[in-house]
Amino acid sequence: MFRTHPDSSLSYVSAGAGPLVVLCHGVTDSAAALSDLVWRLADRYLVVAIDSLGHGLSRRSTSTEREAPMPSALAALADTLDLLVHEHGRAVGIGHSMGGALLTRLAVQRPDLFAGIIGEDPSWLSPSHAQRYLAGIPANLAHHRAIRCAPAGTLEHSQAEYPFWPEAERAGWLAAKLQVDLDFLATGEVGYTDW
Repeated sequence: MFRTHPDSSLSYVSAGAGPLVVLCHGVTDSAAALSDLVWRLADRYLVVAIDSLGHGLSRRSTSTEREAPMPSALAALADTLDLLVHEHGRAVGIGHSMGGALLTRLAVQRPDLFAGIIGEDPSWLSPSHAQRYLAGIPANLAHHRAIRCAPAGTLEHSQAEYPFWPEAERAGWLAAKLQVDLDFLATGEVGYTDW
């Protein structure tokens, strides 16, 4: 079920019961894009897949937050995790790319929130890699605008290019691309160079 804690600015999907497992997606994705993993784990765990700031159904970032996009996303994630951990106990965090970077940074700052962390290709960037993201902003924005103009074609392309993706995740993946805050993407910040 999609929901937002009344005291949290981030939305999330939750399913199952048991120890808390928190999922954090990569840039341009969302909790909906993690639906297959949510249901695979929900028979043993309380799984909460969080929409990062400016992603999915979470609120858009403010102009002030976009001046420091990663610290702002981290603060929103910390607030949400604080509430969830208070209710359900320490979390095992699983994060991909930007989500992995956010979770690992948060684990260093707030180890009291976590029982463990799994980072899948966390976006710990070299300075040159970060610079390539910045240089790629115009192409990235054009790509996401094109998706918004032809979502059905994008879905067909994903089926041809990624035939082994779980079908349950395709609609969520496309929804994430349609929902991501383009102003957040325009910052070009998706990880950390000071890791």
